[in-house]
Amino acid sequence: MDKIAHIFVETIIKWWKNEKRWFPWRYTEEPYFILVTEVLLRKTTAKQVNSLYNEFFTEYPTFKSLSCANRDKLKKLIAPLGLSNQRSGQLIKLSKVILEEHGGKVPSDYSKLLNLPGVGRYAAGAVMCQCYMQDEAMVDRNVIRVIGRYFNFKSDKKDPSTDLKLWDFTKYLIPIGKCKEFNLGVMDFANAICRAKNPKCSECLLSEFCEYNQEN
Repeated sequence: MDKIAHIFVETIIKWWKNEKRWFPWRYTEEPYFILVTEVLLRKTTAKQVNSLYNEFFTEYPTFKSLSCANRDKLKKLIAPLGLSNQRSGQLIKLSKVILEEHGGKVPSDYSKLLNLPGVGRYAAGAVMCQCYMQDEAMVDRNVIRVIGRYFNFKSDKKDPSTDLKLWDFTKYLIPIGKCKEFNLGVMDFANAICRAKNPKCSECLLSEFCEYNQEN
């Protein structure tokens, strides 16, 4: 790893120790909670999911209870997140597949996770990283923005989240055994400092080496 990349990684992890955001799903290693939360988080905000997190998992504490959920009741509970019809269907189908094909246990194999209904690279990475301590990348639009700006990484894909080169590069940056600190650190740094609009470059600890800052 070159000097610029090393500075990036070390700065993000050090910053995150004191500046991390608090969400309940970050303080569990239980695969059920992590996987289901990732479905809830899709195309909505962490704040919205946090507002109904306790109620949801009190009502549906296991894959069994979620697989048997009354669809209308489930839709009503998750309505504030949007896409309640699509999301409720995914949750019920996912729960049934886990129960019927995996004995009620979330796979600890990345490729098997990707074969689950409604599970993409990000959700699979979250499970591998937060539950099974495997150094997999978690690339969302926030990570794409930070990596793109600092390293001047320009994807040739219409949707950069599908760019395997970006996924591979992000995984390359993860220090051994530090996937959670790194992945969540980049996300929280994007939220607090490297924002989509009006980034706080004057407060950024990475500004000296950031390609975006040099150009602006």
